[in-house]
Amino acid sequence: MSEITATISTEVQEVTANIQDSSQTVNVVVQEEVQDVSITISDNVTVVVPFEIEQRTVDLEKSGWISLTNTVNDINNPFSVSDGVEFTLPIRNDSSIEVQADDALKNLIDNSTNKLTVPNLNDSFLMRVQFNLKTVLSGRSGSFDFDIGISERFNHANFKGAENASDVEPVSFLVPFYQLETFQANGGLIKGRINGSGEIYDIICTVFKLRHGKNI
Repeated sequence: MSEITATISTEVQEVTANIQDSSQTVNVVVQEEVQDVSITISDNVTVVVPFEIEQRTVDLEKSGWISLTNTVNDINNPFSVSDGVEFTLPIRNDSSIEVQADDALKNLIDNSTNKLTVPNLNDSFLMRVQFNLKTVLSGRSGSFDFDIGISERFNHANFKGAENASDVEPVSFLVPFYQLETFQANGGLIKGRINGSGEIYDIICTVFKLRHGKNI
């Protein structure tokens, strides 16, 4: 039995191989950035699919979402904030909905540090954070951003408190983010500041993984 090796080089968008000789084994070697491989074979032809293709298929499946709830800081044990003092938002994975989550999403939050830890370089995400805010004074406002261990901050988001003092204001903001080398090395914290004292509780973080980082 003879053997054919077909090498598909980079940046090829589509490759179609039609094999008619049933006495041949076909080995397909696929390099990065191939978008589609289609092989049509007749009976008794053996196609050897390399591990690399199988691994990329697994990578495509590593998207999904997870919803993380901080059950420590509820209405009976709120997280306290002081006027003008920066704080780390206590994102925690005490309880989660993870039926559509891969291992990276399940391990996204370190409960001891409230740090986002993303293992794969170039992953991209969309994150929605929500919580209840009660401030001592009316008309307070605040902001959040990402701290990844350098002087520059990222993903700035603003929010407002209730118009009436001590009323509860539901707060929600949506932040896209991605991971490059610094984020991968240091992790990320959500840092906030409010121009007034108050309490935060019932914190929920829902994260959608949009793309696995490696080029397909």
